Amino acid sequence: MWNTPSLNDLPTAIIIYLIMLLQISVDYYPGDGTAAGAPLFYKRFLYPKMAKHQRAIVVPPAFMSGFNISSESDVYCCPADTHNPADPGPNVPCHGNCTLAMLQWAKSSYDWARTDTRVVGIAPWHYYSATGPFQPGFGKMPVVLRAWQAIGKQILSGSLADVDFGI
Repeated sequence: MWNTPSLNDLPTAIIIYLIMLLQISVDYYPGDGTAAGAPLFYKRFLYPKMAKHQRAIVVPPAFMSGFNISSESDVYCCPADTHNPADPGPNVPCHGNCTLAMLQWAKSSYDWARTDTRVVGIAPWHYYSATGPFQPGFGKMPVVLRAWQAIGKQILSGSLADVDFGI
């Protein structure tokens, strides 16, 4: 049974918790930076704080603009301005096509995950539709859903072969 540490043992409890923590993730979306910049962000800010036994889970975007307006799609799916000044540049233009942008992110995330030994999983956000600008999720985007299903099949098969994203 897990014993709750006293306040006197809090630093020890935190150390024990961090040692036991195996997987860490950081959401990284188009407004934060580019698909090419996501691995750089993890390597610069996340990996140095991780213990050698800890691994990362990539959380790429998988949504579109619920407003169905090209300019809004560019803001949410492929903005030129990002929050990360260290990122290598603006997102690849999608000209209002969130499906194209999310396919680019899926391909980049998969390519990164299969070449980086610190990455043990990919958890695209988000599947279900939600309210607000980041909807619908990829569960309602058939082309993006098929891409993530193809990625999942490769991961489960253990082959990690290339996936044809049609882009």
